[in-house]
Amino acid sequence: MIKKCVVCGTEFKCPPSAKKVTCSKECSRIRKKETHEGKKNLWSEESKRRIAERGKTENLKLGTKAAKKSLKSGRFETNVNAIDWHLISPEGAEYKFHSLNFWLRENCRDLFGCEPDSREFNNVRSGLSGAKRAMKGGTYGSTTYKGWKCLPCEEEEKKCTQKK
Repeated sequence: MIKKCVVCGTEFKCPPSAKKVTCSKECSRIRKKETHEGKKNLWSEESKRRIAERGKTENLKLGTKAAKKSLKSGRFETNVNAIDWHLISPEGAEYKFHSLNFWLRENCRDLFGCEPDSREFNNVRSGLSGAKRAMKGGTYGSTTYKGWKCLPCEEEEKKCTQKK
């Protein structure tokens, strides 16, 4: 379909279902300036700066403290996002646990030589998570991370046998 640009009058092609009324990005910018003139943006740069300076509101501060203490959302083995894990170390030791983050915080110094919640800690967590995804058939390349093997847990094995 051929339409006429509302800014410059040039004819341009576009699909009939398109809601375009301008022929180019430049005309679109001009159109926006015309149609939005006098209208205030919801968040100006000044508003964003003032809110950032204020920091968290009291309600957010309270909510964060409560969330950290909660067994379902805090740094506990019972976190709602925790899943079962079965790892085998390069030395052959087996580890079965429920929450990777919780387990790593307890064992990262001894087993991986890194501090909890450090950059290296995040690398280990990411590598092991990738190995778990690969074990489940995901796109990560290997079911191992630096010699650590990720095996299916009992629950995952049941799901696999039910599919077959």
